[in-house]
Amino acid sequence: MVGILATAIFSIWAINDARKQVRQQAKVQRDVAWVKVQNDLVWLFVDPTDRAHSKEVVKGLSEFALLSKVLDPRKSPENLKRAAENEALDMAERLVAAGSATWKPDLDREKARSALSEWRAEKDVARAKMSTNGSWAKIRRFFVRGAR
Repeated sequence: MVGILATAIFSIWAINDARKQVRQQAKVQRDVAWVKVQNDLVWLFVDPTDRAHSKEVVKGLSEFALLSKVLDPRKSPENLKRAAENEALDMAERLVAAGSATWKPDLDREKARSALSEWRAEKDVARAKMSTNGSWAKIRRFFVRGAR
């Protein structure tokens, strides 16, 4: 009898959890659709300048920022934009180094290399912190368990 009751309770919980996840997914899809519509409509009111990203890039950055915020609400749109631009710059540098592409003639290569070096250093520091935190946690667990 207890097993049947436990199974029924678990089933009800699982159904409610699945419904919650479906609602969350529908909300994310609605928000992505809204970002697409908003980015299409904005061009009814403004014209891009020479410094602007293309309409497709702006749309992609907006969708990326929206989905990233779902996964980590602490991320700001500016940080996400910077990360996307730096990753693209890193890929561009690899393509040029492999001979598969050439730099745009009006691109300030020194400024790009400097930004890329700074970004790589920041990434290395963040990785070091993550690995150190994980290592120290493992060491602490080892000594705490060993002390018992």
